[in-house]
Amino acid sequence: MRDPERRWRGRMAIIFALWSVPLRMEGARPAAAAESGAATELSDTVELVGGGFIRGVVTEYVPKSHVVIRDAQGTLRRLPAKEIAAVRRSDGPSATAASPAATNVNAETSLDRVLMGIAGQRIKLKVSANKEAALERRISVDARAPAGSDTVAYYLVCETPCVAVLPASDPELYRVHNQSAQPSDWFSLPRRDTAVHADLVHQAWTFMPRGLLYTGLVFAGASGVFYGLGEADVTSGWSYSVGAGSAILAGTALVASAVVWIARPKSKLTFVPSG
Repeated sequence: MRDPERRWRGRMAIIFALWSVPLRMEGARPAAAAESGAATELSDTVELVGGGFIRGVVTEYVPKSHVVIRDAQGTLRRLPAKEIAAVRRSDGPSATAASPAATNVNAETSLDRVLMGIAGQRIKLKVSANKEAALERRISVDARAPAGSDTVAYYLVCETPCVAVLPASDPELYRVHNQSAQPSDWFSLPRRDTAVHADLVHQAWTFMPRGLLYTGLVFAGASGVFYGLGEADVTSGWSYSVGAGSAILAGTALVASAVVWIARPKSKLTFVPSG
């Protein structure tokens, strides 16, 4: 009985060993797949201006603004465009993003489609400014910008300094704008290659005359109130003094408002044909 029992135990041991091999192999496959998946997942590359690169998954890419990439540790890193030399995606062509003037070779935007729909000659517009700014193309219902409107819709063409290739026959108007500065006047595209430089002044010059005007009106009202109180004998003689002081301040503010309004600097553009 012992020999058959030993043979039975030996056979069971062999069967168990053979049965456990596929299980170990199956258990190894997910790890290998995970390694392969990790290698595939970290296939996007962001090259840095100062040298080196970051490999991971690009989750957000805004041309000329920033890139968000998830690195090998799973950390989301937001990199501004000025630190990026190029972005290489596993599912598409690489996109250069080293400087604000760099050309975006990613998928076309709605502005690209609009401009491609305008036939005729193309011109190169080289745009620069005395501070960080952007070239904007106005969006008008009737294809022309109504004069004197402060609230507008526009496309962001490029951030200065930049070179934009645009249709010379574009009926829309353009301007150079900075959020903290007074925008330039709207202008039509020139018919030849041109360099445009914008000298933008601070937005405070737009609000200062209005602020002085409102200040003068407030002091004028206060002067009338104190003079009225004095005439009505509601207060003692000090009301006349306060009223007189308010009248002087009102006159000064109103005169200053007019002077600043006339002499205030304005943003201006300089056009130099380059071809």
